[in-house]
Amino acid sequence: MLFRIILSLTLAIATNISSAANFQNSTGLANPKKIQTFNIPTLPNGTPAGQLFADLSFSSNLRISSQFDGQYGSTGQALINFYPCCSAASYIDFSQPISAVGFLFATNLGTSRFTAFFHGTQVESFTALTSFSPNQYFGFSNIQFDRLKIEAGGITRAFVLDNLQTSPVPEPASYAMLGLGLAALMFLRKRREKSSGALKCQLQNL
Repeated sequence: MLFRIILSLTLAIATNISSAANFQNSTGLANPKKIQTFNIPTLPNGTPAGQLFADLSFSSNLRISSQFDGQYGSTGQALINFYPCCSAASYIDFSQPISAVGFLFATNLGTSRFTAFFHGTQVESFTALTSFSPNQYFGFSNIQFDRLKIEAGGITRAFVLDNLQTSPVPEPASYAMLGLGLAALMFLRKRREKSSGALKCQLQNL
């Protein structure tokens, strides 16, 4: 029984740490640590996002706008990339490495590409069909990265982005728990093999 419990916990930790994935859904991350909205009513439309938000910095083409308030699942102000329209690529940089990101994303119908980088090296990339349909979330999970590159599809490559969700890199304690779980499994297995061997010897001596 104890063996099964430790095995289940170890597998759960290992899966959470190691199974890198990209996703597309209607809600984003299941349990984000932080959700960054871009609603600052005192700022006029077209204000560069720059470094207005803690732990984030944005490429110069990303601006704040309320033009799409109430559309696509966005509320208040959001990020747009058409001041001027429209750069081939946009970037979001994170001051600390993160393990997951999700974001509301709307654009003209087309194929968009999302790429994650860590210290300038590409970690993961995927393409997806994007449109101006409501509540479309895209992102990455279970990887370590500090930069997100967005290449919008569609005839104009214009996009709206809101509700930026992030999760931090797992604490070292998670890896320590994984190591302890594996060690416990090895110990229990050896003890069972030893007990089985001793019982076999006793039966042979009867």
